Amino acid sequence: MLNQNGWVHMFPEGRVTADPIRIKWGVGRLVMDATNPPLILPIWCTNMASVWTEHPPYYPRFGHNVDIHIGKLFDTQSLLHEISLKKGWSELKRRKFITDAIQTELFELGEQVGVIPSGTALRILNENVNDKL
Repeated sequence: MLNQNGWVHMFPEGRVTADPIRIKWGVGRLVMDATNPPLILPIWCTNMASVWTEHPPYYPRFGHNVDIHIGKLFDTQSLLHEISLKKGWSELKRRKFITDAIQTELFELGEQVGVIPSGTALRILNENVNDKL
């Protein structure tokens, strides 16, 4: 689907969560393995807990509103070019670099919406600076 420039929707944290947590490096792998550099459209939903809980039992609650905030379109071509110049980097380090850039775009949208405190994107990156590569 991604290689045909199709729409792929994912929850990059690996689960549904109300709190911003480190997104999975598989997101970076999807970008690296794509035939064409994907375009990423960050989406931040608010009020999701009113229609879908984080904990069992998982069932929708109808009649509530969800707000959907759309970020700016993010082209990964420049990221892929940048990592192609990093000859000494392992595949994991390249994957983390791409994932970090995508995570920053997503969490900055959450900050703009006012759902997470300003500086959260940078804080989460700094907390994970020692991730094993």
